[in-house]
Order: sequence, then C-alpha cells, then structure tokens
Amino acid sequence: MYLAIILYFFIFSSSLALIASSYDCRVSYSLLQNLESEEWSLRENHSRLLLEHSTWASYDRVETIAREKLLMKSPTLGNLVLVLK
Repeated sequence: MYLAIILYFFIFSSSLALIASSYDCRVSYSLLQNLESEEWSLRENHSRLLLEHSTWASYDRVETIAREKLLMKSPTLGNLVLVLK
C-alpha cells in the first residue's frame, strides 16, 4: 500500500517536472526567436549604415565639398614645399 502511494507520488511529481521542463523549453525557444529576429534587424541596419558611410566618405563627394563649401583648390607647383627629414 505504501509502495503504491510512493509510486503515485513519484509519477505525479515527474509529470509536473515534465510540464515545467516543457514550458521552460517553449519560453527559451520564444526568446531565441526574438533574439534571432533582432539580430537580423541589426545586421540589416549595419549593412545600410556601411553603405551610407561609404557614400558620405567617397572621394568625389569630399573633393566637391572641399572645392565648393571650403573654397579649397589644388596647390600649384609654386606653392609646393618639399620637407626633407
């Protein structure tokens, strides 16, 4: 009689542990899905920012801004100074 009660108790407790483990697995999988979605979004944003950076740092754009906004120009041969070490 006591053995049957003990067995029922262990069966009941193992079934509760199985339910808790299954729930934890589902919560962890949901968290994993959210993190993978965020990773995808961050990678997409990073790629967009790299493209934007390369556009802003292009030599043609820098030269155009230097000539038009900063009124810079290329030095002539008479304005060059050779520095020797």
